Amino acid sequence: MLFLGNSYTGVNNLPLLTYNLALSLGDTINYDSNTPGGYTYEGHSTNATSLAKIAQGNWDFVVLQEQSQKPSFPPSQVAIEVYPYAQVLVDSIKSANACTEPIFYMTWGRKNGDAGNCAAYPPLCTYDGMQGRLRESYMEMSVDNDCSVSPVGAAWKYVRDNYPTIELYSADESHPSINGSYLAACVHYASIYRESPVGASFISAVTVIDAAILQEAAELVVLDSLSTWRIGDNDVVASFTFNTVSGSTTFSENGTNGTTYSWDLDDGSTETAASFSYTYADDGLYNVELIATNGCDSDTRNTTSDN
Repeated sequence: MLFLGNSYTGVNNLPLLTYNLALSLGDTINYDSNTPGGYTYEGHSTNATSLAKIAQGNWDFVVLQEQSQKPSFPPSQVAIEVYPYAQVLVDSIKSANACTEPIFYMTWGRKNGDAGNCAAYPPLCTYDGMQGRLRESYMEMSVDNDCSVSPVGAAWKYVRDNYPTIELYSADESHPSINGSYLAACVHYASIYRESPVGASFISAVTVIDAAILQEAAELVVLDSLSTWRIGDNDVVASFTFNTVSGSTTFSENGTNGTTYSWDLDDGSTETAASFSYTYADDGLYNVELIATNGCDSDTRNTTSDN
């Protein structure tokens, strides 16, 4: 994993928290990061260190975190100051390795809204207003760039709404406390592995009770709504239908995201077309296997065909 962001990622060493959390659950992450203070997508798009790390091309995931305020600004401003640079970064990532998955790291609204920009744009006067705009912008970026979102901001809102005594902010009411960073690590883990962080033995400096709540919040927000966050939208899913008429069987691939296909027809014959007709020499039941791939991912489907 490569983390590109700013102090929201750097404070409390979020990459290391994510590593330790995963390790306690039996998973190992090799990671690197570049998180200069106050950095934007625009800054990363021309930063020599960020571009060199992207160009290594050996990443499964690159987590992209924008400056904390920019995606909450008016849509017309975000369209000029944020979206073009998100696209540049995604294009750079895909150019280095088409199989790397960029992930947009949805951040959170400031504790009491963005006082400095409230007068110019009233939605920023409250936490909920700022959080709503952040969510909208990150989700639009995910759609525009065909990527997924790690919904840290959505989990942050869930915890604020349901467990207000857990302090997620540091004293500046913007950066995360250790609780906030731990929640972010739990959300990143759930988003990447699509597994629950509940039961992780690593809790850093978070209390045992709070860690359990934050783990459950990440599980609920991420795993109950994978499609909302576009997690898995680019997975290859193998599926097919078949229909036999007068001894000839038509097989038709109808999965998602596959580009090449390998069929085993269970009588020694194989096929690579997406759809085709085949006549078995003998009547009977055949266990037909389809392997669909796209160069990065693959999936297998087995179905018994009655011929």
